[in-house]
Amino acid sequence: MAQRSKMSVDFQFLFGDTLIKTGAALVWLVIAIALYTPFTLRDALRENMVGYLGMIAGMLVLALGLWQWGRKMREEATIADR
Repeated sequence: MAQRSKMSVDFQFLFGDTLIKTGAALVWLVIAIALYTPFTLRDALRENMVGYLGMIAGMLVLALGLWQWGRKMREEATIADR
């Protein structure tokens, strides 16, 4: 494996850490939205609120994707730093 510069490894670690924190912040945002809305998930399913459910599901998928991508980048940076 080719040797990478210290700056490249540090940048990858920092960017990975930022993505992990962004994913976690999105999860907290979804929780805040769920607490703020005057109806429950069961009500949304019963009323066929497809837009609301799609937004919540999309944000959760985005949060999971960012979190996983950040973990992968941070892991690669840690392996390259050895």
